[in-house]
Amino acid sequence: MDKIPKIEKEITKTKAQIAGAQKKLKELEQQKTQEENLQIVQAVRAIKMTPDELRRFLQKQKAPKIKDDQPGNPAHEESEENNI
Repeated sequence: MDKIPKIEKEITKTKAQIAGAQKKLKELEQQKTQEENLQIVQAVRAIKMTPDELRRFLQKQKAPKIKDDQPGNPAHEESEENNI
C-alpha cells in the first residue's frame, strides 16, 4: 500500500517536468519565429524595393503557374503538333 504515494509523487514530478518542457518549447518556437521574421525583413530591405514594387512582385508570385501539360502553354502545343 505504500507504493501508491510514491507513484503519485512521481506523477506530480513528471507533470511538472512536462509543463516546464512545454513552456521551454513554446519559448523556443517564439524565438524561431522572431528570427525568421527578422531574416525576412532584412532580405526585403536588401532588395531596396519600394513598398508598392514589393507588393506587385509578391502578387505576381502568387499567380497560378501554367503546367507544361495544360492547353494554352506553348510547350504543350508544341508536343501536340509533334504527335500529328
